[in-house]
Amino acid sequence: MAAPAYFYGRQEATEAAKIEAAKNALNRIENLEKNNANFRKLSDRDRCLVFMRDSGLPERECD
Repeated sequence: MAAPAYFYGRQEATEAAKIEAAKNALNRIENLEKNNANFRKLSDRDRCLVFMRDSGLPERECD
C-alpha cells in the first residue's frame, strides 16, 4: 500500500514542478511581449514554441 502512495506523491510533485515552470515561463513571455517588438510579430505557433521551450514542456503540443 505504501508504494502506490509514494508514486502518487512523486507524480504530484512532478506536476507541480511543471506548473511552476509554466508560470515562470509565462511571466518571462509577458515581459518579452511588453519589451520586444520582434516577439510581438511572431505567429501564434512561434510564440507557443518559445513558451514550451522556455518552460521545458514538449513542443509537439504547439501543433
